[in-house]
Amino acid sequence: MNVRRIAIAGSGALLAAVVFAACQPTRNFTTYFNLFYNMERIMDEVEDEMLYIREQKTSEPVFYIPYDELDRRGVKYYPHLDRRAMTIEEMRANKIKLDSILIKGSKLMARNAKSDYLPDGIFYIGKAYFYLRDWYQSQKKCEELIAGFPESKWYPDAHLVLSMDFMEQGKVPDALRMISRTIDVAWANKRRDVLVEAFRLNADLQLAEGNVAEAIKPYERALVLSSDDEERARWRYEIGLIHFRQGDFTTALAQFAEVDDLSPDILTQFQTGMQRAAAYRATGQYDAAAEQLADLRDNGNFDGWYGMVELEEANLAGARPGGENMSDSTLAQIDTLSPGKGYSAYALYERAVRAYRAGDYGTAVANFTKVQSANVPFQRRAAYYNSLLGRYFEQLGKATALTQGYEPDTFPDSLRSPASEAYYSVARVFASLDRPDSMLRYYDLTSTWAASGSPEGGRVVYARAMMLRDSGRIAASDSLLQVLVDDYPLTEFGADARKRLGYTDYAKLDTAQDLYLSGKSFMKIGDNTRAMAQFQRVVAGYPRSEYAPQAYYAIGLLYEQADELDSARMYYGRLIDRFPTSEQAAALRPIIQAANLDRMTRPHPVPGDTNSLRVGGAGGAQRPGQSAPQMDVPPEEQLIPLDAADQQQQPGRQSPVLGPRGTSSIPGSQPDPLPPASDTSRPATTPPSGTSPSGTSGTAPSGVPPSNVPPGGAQPNTPPTETPRNEEPVRKPRSGRRS
Repeated sequence: MNVRRIAIAGSGALLAAVVFAACQPTRNFTTYFNLFYNMERIMDEVEDEMLYIREQKTSEPVFYIPYDELDRRGVKYYPHLDRRAMTIEEMRANKIKLDSILIKGSKLMARNAKSDYLPDGIFYIGKAYFYLRDWYQSQKKCEELIAGFPESKWYPDAHLVLSMDFMEQGKVPDALRMISRTIDVAWANKRRDVLVEAFRLNADLQLAEGNVAEAIKPYERALVLSSDDEERARWRYEIGLIHFRQGDFTTALAQFAEVDDLSPDILTQFQTGMQRAAAYRATGQYDAAAEQLADLRDNGNFDGWYGMVELEEANLAGARPGGENMSDSTLAQIDTLSPGKGYSAYALYERAVRAYRAGDYGTAVANFTKVQSANVPFQRRAAYYNSLLGRYFEQLGKATALTQGYEPDTFPDSLRSPASEAYYSVARVFASLDRPDSMLRYYDLTSTWAASGSPEGGRVVYARAMMLRDSGRIAASDSLLQVLVDDYPLTEFGADARKRLGYTDYAKLDTAQDLYLSGKSFMKIGDNTRAMAQFQRVVAGYPRSEYAPQAYYAIGLLYEQADELDSARMYYGRLIDRFPTSEQAAALRPIIQAANLDRMTRPHPVPGDTNSLRVGGAGGAQRPGQSAPQMDVPPEEQLIPLDAADQQQQPGRQSPVLGPRGTSSIPGSQPDPLPPASDTSRPATTPPSGTSPSGTSGTAPSGVPPSNVPPGGAQPNTPPTETPRNEEPVRKPRSGRRS
């Protein structure tokens, strides 16, 4: 009986295996024609529209011009990555097709998870995300394929796409690590196409970091491992090209000479000859360049590329002493010889680069614009130049318009921030183009027009410190970082400087002191709005600090300067209530008492008579546009004046707060007291007629009621409310909530 059961069970297992084996081809057939076939077809359509795919399929030669700034060491530009990825415009044009691939791939994974096409679907989803510029999602799909399907034919491709995902996200260490793995996987799987792309991406990364030796190392390894002379000729050409791009034409010529000793294919032979001719031209060896071009013209294998030879002959004629630049008629003739090739764009691009190197940015932009509209391998390079130079013209024009007609010492404080920001943007353009002389020039202009102690000035000091650090001048960099710690302690640059210099938290200055001194600095440059914000943060965040009474006094002084006398009286009163033993309170107390007595002896205002609400009656009209300095703090931290009536004071009349205008001088125990109200060296804070300090016409700042309306809608004869001692100040309720 048991034998029979075992036989039946064995027959069932065998039958299930047979059925499963029979179902798998059916499952694969259904999956392929229902889903994956369409995914593959749509992806081919998308890639056929991309320029780099057409270049690879037609095996068109690629020519590099000498002295291209984007090929120089230190410029963060990845030409091979740029060639593989889609621009935003290309992505938008293909978005419907790429979204269709994502949908079909999701269905394949959900409904046909047992199909042999599952890894294919995962890879195509990752590739679609890469073209859609969603590099994080592409990264996740490639990592999924690498972890789960090491036997897939897409295993090397997934490594390559993952490397590009890291590069696009700016994860340079991850990209270098993954490219190294890609090279190993490509060698193991004999995928020369992936190997070539990995070598080129590695060269892009290493050259951007200034590591020429590391860029060449994979090619040298390939020369050792390869026994195919045709393949070795390609690697030798790539090494020579790296030196050519760096402007090391002598070494490049030596490498190109070794290519001829191997067995290069026709394309490698032609490209080597063209780059050799360009290197001869760049080093002034014009006869050798002419001889090389004649050899290329006499070789019948290069008939389809004669237009490129004509182009370099015209460049050579213009480079000789007394030669002229290539005319537009010559460019048209070259295009006639090779229709559809776009060889004339090479000449336009080199003309643009020459103009850029000479500082003729207008001519450079005009030629880069022409190249940008052509289907040529360096189309995106031209677009990159154009974007940077366009920003240069935009920001320089803005800075010039703001500073025209002014000297730095007479420049309005309200314009310092936008002017210095514009000059800083110009400096960063030249930093992107690796032109340190121009960058330093515009850093100097940024510092010249920036306000003293402002974040804009601190940013320039920080940028200079990092530039010195990158060049290995650590001591000089540290000295600038110390300047940031001392003069810009509250900025993000000061915080980073403390961290880089190894300061502990105990080495930081007292924050209340930082805020108070920062407010004083803003007062010295006439920026009372920011000064008010810093002082308000002291009294709100550090109410028991030794700097709190000084901050209260400073706030009152700012309100008094703006003729907001009741607000000034309120803050002076809080100073007396909360710090009764301070020297500031002792000096203010008799003045406040006299002011209160004066208010009690005045007649009550007549309802409906708005002039009687003002200090001094009808004669105390407010100056047009006067208002208190704006408090640039969150609404919940803005203190409401307890008595908003009588906020105007006629110029020259007796102040009920501090006596005659311009005569107060308050002694105090602060380490570095504010200048007295009579200090005429202080910049004027009265805003222009018709405008408030915040730049808006006739609008009181947030947290300060209108001058003739008591807070909360109180009646004009409502007596002022006093703040009890040792209690927190009344705070403005948030919008939509009850007070």
